[in-house]
Amino acid sequence: MKKEAVCVSIAVLSVWLASSVVLAAPFDPLFRIMKVSGQCFVATPENPDFVPAVEGNGYPYGSKVCTEADSSAVIKFSEGNECNLQANVAMTLLVDATNEKNKIIRLYQGKIELELEKGYHDFNTLSIETITSVCEAIGCKFTVEAKKDAETDLTWVQIACTEGQLRIKGANFEIPVLGKENTIQLTGTSDKLSTRIKNVKGVFNYNYKDSEGNAKSAEIKPNCVVKIFRAVAEDNTVSVTTFITAADSTIVESSVYSEKMEKPEMVVGEEVRPGQELLPGEAPTKGEAPAKGEKPSGENEATFTTTTTTTTTTTTVPSIKDLLGQGTTTISTTTTTYRYIPVTTTTVPSPTPVGWR
Repeated sequence: MKKEAVCVSIAVLSVWLASSVVLAAPFDPLFRIMKVSGQCFVATPENPDFVPAVEGNGYPYGSKVCTEADSSAVIKFSEGNECNLQANVAMTLLVDATNEKNKIIRLYQGKIELELEKGYHDFNTLSIETITSVCEAIGCKFTVEAKKDAETDLTWVQIACTEGQLRIKGANFEIPVLGKENTIQLTGTSDKLSTRIKNVKGVFNYNYKDSEGNAKSAEIKPNCVVKIFRAVAEDNTVSVTTFITAADSTIVESSVYSEKMEKPEMVVGEEVRPGQELLPGEAPTKGEAPAKGEKPSGENEATFTTTTTTTTTTTTVPSIKDLLGQGTTTISTTTTTYRYIPVTTTTVPSPTPVGWR
């Protein structure tokens, strides 16, 4: 009788242990768009025209996704692995051409929050690319936010880790571990010639090279700032100047070194929205009528109604696909007249330029 009781106890314990262990699963072949609030648009590799996202539908990697003002959506990679898109997000979701397990979010604008199960990296990797850096996730919860200042060609990015760890890589620098409750701000130009990193919260190590080209690591405390200035020659030799300043702006570390880049760097492009195809550094001309889903020039949002539509022509133009090595794309251009109804909104201050405090 005692033997039977022991057997039953062991069986119950085994079931309990099995139920308490949550195994990570690979990302699904398609990502799904869930919990759409407001307006969310998708453009797939097969159909480059933006169309409203269908809640619950699966979409292939290589697709562009954006949300409008006062809108949000959730991208589901697999059970327990999600990305929450807030308002005015523009991004592309990609698969690494050399390894389909590696997924990439190329964030042009807006704020996203990712929540990944702890063991997700046993089967997948996920990185978030912005103009300033590449953020690699190690099973955690974190946010990435990007804002573009079209007048100064500066992009402001804030990365905050809530749980787990992140690894941040940029042009000639690396933050090997950004841990729990760490927050940093990066400001940089699209050509990667200037980057400014400010530690907002927590302490982390910053990896760089000294004037002899040797690897060095510096501890970066709250309110410390790192400034990186780069000059690239025609033969792809890059000269890197680094300053690390304390909270009181005094310089505590500095170095200048040169090295040869193995290959030209890819530039992450501008925001991509419905009706808009931009090259790196290109911006809509002021005074032109914005395309559908865009803001008109000025500080006001606008709703619109279509009043007339004229002829449609087909033209081959460069597009964001150039950044992915996919050449040009053929799009249909429709001449349309819009009537705008301005609505007053709060003005968001421009990010601090590189080198300013």
